[in-house]
Amino acid sequence: MITTARYSAWETTAAFAVTEARAVPDAREVVEGILDEVDRASSRFRPDSELAQANARAGTRVPVSQLLAD
Repeated sequence: MITTARYSAWETTAAFAVTEARAVPDAREVVEGILDEVDRASSRFRPDSELAQANARAGTRVPVSQLLAD
């Protein structure tokens, strides 16, 4: 049986599905971890994000993580 879960994230709704209801908390932790990594890399609202740091060095070559490049 497929169990779905939804919660608010980034002014939208994050959703995922698992094959066992007891896996929902672990799955949510994984999803939140991935979203946190993306946020830390690419948020234009966080001054400590990798994107903000790259923008602060505009006009120069800036190495970026594979996550930000993707």
